[in-house]
Parts: sequence; C-alpha cells; structure tokens
Amino acid sequence: MSSTISAKAPISRISPELRQRLEQVTLISFDVGGVIRDSKAVVYRCLKAGADAAGLAVEFDESDVRKLVASRRYIDDRAFSALLAMQRAGTKVKELMAKPNPFDELDALVDLHVAKPDEALLSKMSGVYWALYNSDSRWQFVRAIRGAAEGISEIKKLGYRLAAFSGAPGVTRDQRAFPRIPMDIFEVNLNREDAREKPDPDGLLKISERCGVPTAQMAHVGDTKGEVATAKAANIISIGVLTGDGSSEQLRDAGADLICTDIPGLAGILRNVRYLRIERLDS
Repeated sequence: MSSTISAKAPISRISPELRQRLEQVTLISFDVGGVIRDSKAVVYRCLKAGADAAGLAVEFDESDVRKLVASRRYIDDRAFSALLAMQRAGTKVKELMAKPNPFDELDALVDLHVAKPDEALLSKMSGVYWALYNSDSRWQFVRAIRGAAEGISEIKKLGYRLAAFSGAPGVTRDQRAFPRIPMDIFEVNLNREDAREKPDPDGLLKISERCGVPTAQMAHVGDTKGEVATAKAANIISIGVLTGDGSSEQLRDAGADLICTDIPGLAGILRNVRYLRIERLDS
C-alpha cells in the first residue's frame, strides 16, 4: 500500500513500516525525464519532423505525445508505428488518447495496419527523429521541472548520496540535460546505453554496485508506472512524483511505496525522516 504525500504533509502520515525503511536509505537515484527535466517538447518536435518527412497527415500535438509515450511501448521513435496505424485506420490521435486505457486498442491497430513492408518507411522516420534528437538544436526545447533543482540540492544537503538513471539515450552525458543542476552532484549517471532497458533492474543494480550501497539502503524516484516497476524489480523503495506523465492513481496502482507532489515535497519528507532518526539515536 502506497502513501500519497503532499509537499506540506507531516511525516506521521507515512506508515511505521515505510518510515523505518526510509530511515535506512542513504542513496537516492532519480529518473531524468519528467522528474528533473521536461523534454516532451523535444520528443514532439522530433516525431513531427519524422512524420512530416514521411508525408504522414495524422494530426497530433504535445499533449497527445505525452500520453502516447507514457506507456513506454510507444516511447521515442516507436511512436511512429502507432501514428502510422492511426492514420491508416482513420482514427484521430486525440480521441484515442483521451480514452482511459487506449493502448490495448492501439496495439490492435498496429497489428492490423503496420506490417513488415513498412519497415523502410518506419526506418526513414526514425532516422529523422534521431538526427534531430541528437542535434544541439534540441536543447532549446528542454525545460526544467519546477522546483527540481532546489529539491535535489536540499536532499544533497541532508547527506543523501545521489545518482541519475535515464531511460533515454545519451542524456546523462550532457550538462544541458540537467537544467540548473550541476551534473557532478550525481555520483553515478546512467542512461539507456549503459544498462538494459527499464523496467529491467540492471541499471539500479549497477548503481548499487558502483556506489557500494546495498539495495535495502536505496530509493528510486520516477514519474511513471515503468519507473515504479524498475524499482520494485531491484527491490528498492519506489518514490513517485507527480511532475511527469504518471497520475497519482497510476503510480498507486503500480505499487509505489510513496507518492509526492514534487521533489521539494520529497525533500521535506526526507528532512523529517532524518530528524526523527537523529532524535532516536540521541535518545
């Protein structure tokens, strides 16, 4: 059972069991997209460029992209198969994405309308996508998640060790991927090129190994069901934040141990946890 905590919620709302587990945490890893930075505007422009290059007439906007890539089945250039299927089926992207659970229907459309002969077309769109995604021009569209820099700085001051683990390729290699946050605040920076794809626990286990910290003393912060699943697969405390794609209900259903409004809210909780632990040690 997860605890949903607002930025001003007292520590007393956390269960005694979870509080005890949080007291053992010394290392916190953070997903990047939706937690530290908002890069959906980049993804939208890359998808639009690829679709335009292939002559797709399907209409979609940034809000549609947010919903589409949230499932991870259609993240990054994988979204082109979905867009192609919806165009051929005459399905409007916005109407399908507005449904409570559109992905089973979308999977069926892809199976019906996208086949092996489409591989060249999909490859062309993917090539355009990644050319723009990996160019310097993408950084103009990256935005900082509000409060992320201040919250992470506060967590670091509390004495926690920090790591970053992105599911996107290359982003942890560039300071511009961390708006207003110095990269060296993270002891380990991993991305899709360094570990097996989430929700495989490989990346979090590598962070544990490199930092010399057992998983029982770790927590992972993310904004989607996939991040929760990744943490659970590594037997690590899962902390959801409501600054990205996942809703409180989605994160709770996925089994998040703790749900916070944002990183400053998490920092406040961790501050209370640390002070309670100090008081117990001194008593």
